[in-house]
Amino acid sequence: MMGESKKNVFIITDDRELKEVDYCELVNSFAEETLTPRGVERKLFVAPVTGYAVPNRLGFARMYEHREEAERDADECGVPHSEISEVPRWEGRRWNPIGGTTVVQIFDNREDAERWLFSLAQVNFAAHPDAPAYFTDRETALAWLAENT
Repeated sequence: MMGESKKNVFIITDDRELKEVDYCELVNSFAEETLTPRGVERKLFVAPVTGYAVPNRLGFARMYEHREEAERDADECGVPHSEISEVPRWEGRRWNPIGGTTVVQIFDNREDAERWLFSLAQVNFAAHPDAPAYFTDRETALAWLAENT
């Protein structure tokens, strides 16, 4: 996950061996996948987009997905097109069963979008019947292994 420091955890393999793994990689390996027109991919993903902001007299901006919509609103409000600004945004999207995608959430920055995506992978990880138990320190993992072998 962007912006998050690497955090290693310990898991017990099927062979009853202790293995150190990156927590984010472990969690993301349990993210839900689906078949897309491009092959198998994560069902939920993040995509960069450009939004268009039209300012008003109060200093607030209305956001639009398409420049044409922003220009129509600007024309109705008497705002010059030169005051429309491009705003980078991030969309959380989901693949649909028939191959298209749907916007699930919109974020102002990539870090928040990636955090959202990771939190959903954590839910899948926690609920998955094959997800391994993990330990945050080697000593606790070794103690568990000694007690359960």
